[in-house]
Amino acid sequence: MSLVELKQQASQLSLEERLELQEFLSSLEPDEPLSPAWQLEIEQRLEGLQSGQVQTLTHEEFWQRIRASRA
Repeated sequence: MSLVELKQQASQLSLEERLELQEFLSSLEPDEPLSPAWQLEIEQRLEGLQSGQVQTLTHEEFWQRIRASRA
C-alpha cells in the first residue's frame, strides 16, 4: 500500500478511528513529554468531542467557513 492510498483510507475513518490512529502513530516514535498545559488542553478538547459539546467539521466545511469569513 502506498502512502497516498493510506492517506486516502485514513481520511475516510470516523473521528474516533482517526483519534485512535493518531494515538497509535504517536506511539511509534519516542517524543518529548508533553507539558502539563498541553496535556490539559488535549484532555479538554477530547472531552469536548466525546461529550458532543464540540462540533467537528469536514475539510470542505472548514474551507467554506474560511472563504465565507473573508468575503
